[in-house]
Amino acid sequence: MGTVFQESVYAILATGMSLSLVTYFSMTLLSLFEKLIIIFLALSMTFNFAIFGPIFIDRSISYHLVMLTAENNGLPVQKINDVVFEQMLKKRMEELSQAGLIELDQQKNILPTDRGKGVTKFLVWLGLVTGTLNEYSVTNDAINQ
Repeated sequence: MGTVFQESVYAILATGMSLSLVTYFSMTLLSLFEKLIIIFLALSMTFNFAIFGPIFIDRSISYHLVMLTAENNGLPVQKINDVVFEQMLKKRMEELSQAGLIELDQQKNILPTDRGKGVTKFLVWLGLVTGTLNEYSVTNDAINQ
């Protein structure tokens, strides 16, 4: 909880306060309730961007592929498989292990913890509700063949 968190808080405060002030003073014809809603929405959008924007970019494999290929004027698929995905997978496994969601046994199998099983139940429910389990189902079917 160091630099990224602090920068996010500062971004929220600075942008939210400036948007709130501009919104409040430029909309004198609106009622107090309407002004409060606009201020709340501005602060909410600022908070969402400051917190989830960097996380979204960091977590997105698609963004990584585009950025890496653009910065290197293209990359062979084998190099991407050997280096990029291996590094991403290693990083995610370390994070999941630190969060207490998975653990490695002595045969190097990835096992879910009780906490990981609970999170999975919620995520499957959320995926069913939102209809976003298509890619997961394809991957899970391929693993279980």
